[in-house]
Amino acid sequence: MPAIDGSIFIEHGSARLQLLPDKAIYFPACNTLIIADVHAGKGTAFRAAGVPVPVGSSQKDLQRIGRLLVLTRAERLVILGDFLHHKSSRDEETMACVARWRDAHSQTRMLLVRGNHDRTSGRLPGEWNIAEVEDPFDEGCGIIFAHQPRDGGDVPVLCGHVHPVVSVRDFDRSTIRVPCFWFDHRNCGVLPSFGSLTGGYNVGQHESDRIYLVLGKNVVPAEKLNGRLADAG
Repeated sequence: MPAIDGSIFIEHGSARLQLLPDKAIYFPACNTLIIADVHAGKGTAFRAAGVPVPVGSSQKDLQRIGRLLVLTRAERLVILGDFLHHKSSRDEETMACVARWRDAHSQTRMLLVRGNHDRTSGRLPGEWNIAEVEDPFDEGCGIIFAHQPRDGGDVPVLCGHVHPVVSVRDFDRSTIRVPCFWFDHRNCGVLPSFGSLTGGYNVGQHESDRIYLVLGKNVVPAEKLNGRLADAG
């Protein structure tokens, strides 16, 4: 298993997972890197709608994925939905950027569990060689891959869609919103959104939920914050 600064290992059902501070999960048993909600081309879609947002966020996000693939030496990348943001994201620049990124990692198998944004943005180009499957997807590896949260039952789920965050009280009583990995009481683990331009949804804390915050370059269990989590709302 790769030694990655700031990461922690947890058990999710029978699966051992490594939570990474760049909002991804490494699944050692399948040598798989797992991310959710990239929303590539979201900046393009916003600018097309007249919303001024910075240029280059998608390229930087793809570079982050590339670094994680190198760091973990994963043989496969699983994307838990919403890879492209919208059909208006399919401009020449974004599509070329993704194509270059895919070429740079041509030896990595890639799988997309189609989310709501993938259904509206359309099928991916065949030359990208990214397999697309419907939500949920169970390949018998001990984890169900999904986009929408669902009851895991006997087989634990990993999914996206929610963009989970929690509010943390700072020392001056102000609050900041922090992305988190949210493992809820239904045996369902929700990844933070990977994309740079994605928002977040404050998740509640059921007494049996497990929450791991992404604080800078570290993944931190919520219980280590000594009661500094604010109520969702």
